[in-house]
Amino acid sequence: MIKNSVRGPTAPVLLALMLVVILLSACGSSGDPGTASPGTATPSSQGGSYPVQVDNCGRTLTFDEAPSRAVLPYHPMAEIFVGLGLADRAIGRVGYEGALTKPPLLPEQAADFEQIPVVSDGNFPPPKEQMLALRPDFLLAYGDFDYGGEHEGAEGLATLEDLDAAGVQVYSVVCPDKAGKNTEETLEATYRAILDIGTIFGVSERAEQRVAQMKAQIAEVGETVAGEPVLKVIAYGGGKGPVSLAGGSTIISQIIDAAGGENVFTDRDPFFEASLEAVAAQEADAFLIFADYEEATDTLDATKESEFLFTTFPGMQASRDRRVAVTDYVYTSPGWRVAQTVEDIARQLHPEVFE
Repeated sequence: MIKNSVRGPTAPVLLALMLVVILLSACGSSGDPGTASPGTATPSSQGGSYPVQVDNCGRTLTFDEAPSRAVLPYHPMAEIFVGLGLADRAIGRVGYEGALTKPPLLPEQAADFEQIPVVSDGNFPPPKEQMLALRPDFLLAYGDFDYGGEHEGAEGLATLEDLDAAGVQVYSVVCPDKAGKNTEETLEATYRAILDIGTIFGVSERAEQRVAQMKAQIAEVGETVAGEPVLKVIAYGGGKGPVSLAGGSTIISQIIDAAGGENVFTDRDPFFEASLEAVAAQEADAFLIFADYEEATDTLDATKESEFLFTTFPGMQASRDRRVAVTDYVYTSPGWRVAQTVEDIARQLHPEVFE
């Protein structure tokens, strides 16, 4: 998965994942960021006329015109941006050269992605001086670790105050709750982000169409698996004891639910560590594995992880049936392809109804 980053579960992923969950902080300076939704466009902003306002993480963002120099620090956010036909308004994206896994570009987006310059080889925006030298006017952040401060994901990032002073508007897709946990990382936050970006850039109709398509695809999957048993699923991110797992009621659990399953650990934090004994005490019908994308074979290879789980937890139904679904953490993040991820996982959990 992703190395030297707080994005994505991989061994030893849990520490990184817990940092994401714990470190997500309020995205703004006005209102109550602990209870604010990721983004809510005001009624007057609909239709593509300016100025428009969007409420985001406790801050009200006002746009007199569509931004034209956007920086895109996280791939799922960039896919939303490119998918809405906005590639010509981006001046930079990250290159993920430090990542162990680098999921392929969507074929329909590849040409547009290639025209956007890579401004950071890592998984976060470039350091403050380089960032401000780009003269951006918009940062499409995944969370508050994409801009500096107490919870920055990399050293030396421009802070929200630095960006404000330079005239850079910051939109964050997810915001923490009052406890600082990433409970806003949901399907609903995904839809809001797409709609808000549509509002900000004057492409509301495209955004509405995309959200409608995503909801329709997820609904169709639900209808397909409706008659099947709901499978209890353990979402495994790596490690051999303790192991890193995905829990909570955030987007990963929502994806599992929509695919005809149920996360065994919905009562836990979004990402957490558990002992082998604690996992063995659970009943599970299937494992969901966050695997590394293998460029050479164009596959998500989870062979080693599957065998580890089968041999470590032989008493589980999931091991006896050797039932596994495989995905990449990037695919389960709020983004353009999340509805397809629901279908892909459903096809692996319930292959018989998709034949």
